Amino acid sequence: MASTKVVWDDRNIAKLVKLPQVREEVGNAAGRIAMNAYMLGASFRTELYHRDHKSPAVGNTQPSYLSDVRDMTHTPVGIAYTANYAAMKDNALNNTLLKARG
Repeated sequence: MASTKVVWDDRNIAKLVKLPQVREEVGNAAGRIAMNAYMLGASFRTELYHRDHKSPAVGNTQPSYLSDVRDMTHTPVGIAYTANYAAMKDNALNNTLLKARG
């Protein structure tokens, strides 16, 4: 059986990750994860809470997940994150972002 050796040229990889298509695809991947998390948490609602035992009650909100792309040391990094308290609670109880990743 033949042996194959792969040699990576770091300069070419550095050029590749700076392309706008790569940044766009990283953003699309992060957006898909955030959308999956949004769909997974759609049935979750926070309980009603009365601040200082007075009306009106707050809560009963649906989780909201968002995504963003940042440049970290010249490499685009996508992130899906919780955008409100309901999403934080849903993610803590159900590991929603981890499940949404696939």
